[in-house]
Amino acid sequence: MTRAKIVYHRYNVLGLAATLGEAFFRCAEASSVTLALMENVQVMEFRHLRQLIHLVIIPFVKYCPADLWQVWLGSLLQPLFVHCQQALHYSWSSLLHEGRAKVPDSIGNLSGSELKAEVMEEKLLRDLTREVCSVLWALASPGLNSGLPSLEQLGPSNRMDSLKNLESFASSSLTG
Repeated sequence: MTRAKIVYHRYNVLGLAATLGEAFFRCAEASSVTLALMENVQVMEFRHLRQLIHLVIIPFVKYCPADLWQVWLGSLLQPLFVHCQQALHYSWSSLLHEGRAKVPDSIGNLSGSELKAEVMEEKLLRDLTREVCSVLWALASPGLNSGLPSLEQLGPSNRMDSLKNLESFASSSLTG
């Protein structure tokens, strides 16, 4: 079995374990798991990073109990978002200004034309961008943010005053 398949299966197992919810998150050692997942995030290829997000991070966001959000998700999402913002900014800027996405994946090892490599880079860039958007979508889902009032509940007249009091909703809202 190749190294890539082993990593894929490990990520898949972690994501499936997260679906156990509280049983997994209370029994597993958060600091060890998060360190193992994030220690090399800065050097991951886009396809590897996309698998990490899809198979592990999104299930962790969806199934982590609210009282463990800070312990688990804080130490996972902060380094992930910092790295993804930097990597995606660089690659999208390169694509817009130079016509080439410049993703960190080993595109040069592919056989074929330069055009094929450029198309593959753009696909990897779009795929990672889509996965980061999926994490943001999961973070903003109503089920994880039930404590936040809707804009309709805030009303137009006292919206600014109510927004100042949103800290009181932070404990029942993942976004908070």
